[in-house]
Amino acid sequence: MKPAICCVCGKPSTSQDDGDWVKFQDYDEETTTELSHPVGLEYFSNKYIDEARKLVHMNSIDAVNKMKAMHSFDSIKEVNVISKKKWWQRWLRF
Repeated sequence: MKPAICCVCGKPSTSQDDGDWVKFQDYDEETTTELSHPVGLEYFSNKYIDEARKLVHMNSIDAVNKMKAMHSFDSIKEVNVISKKKWWQRWLRF
């Protein structure tokens, strides 16, 4: 199973985050095993969850790529801000 990390911005799930898993058109629970992740199931942070739910009629790869293209500048900026913090600041969520 994949960890709960937003597939658009890379933000991990926290107790303050209202993110959630979204099932897309290509979701297939039948093909998973205990060690794999279901196809078509992706995690989104609270910033992107509403937009992701509007795209459930698409395949997960297409929906994620569309969202990344629409928010490319936001994602790059967020990753840069997160990566500039010291490890203890990221751990303590400063």
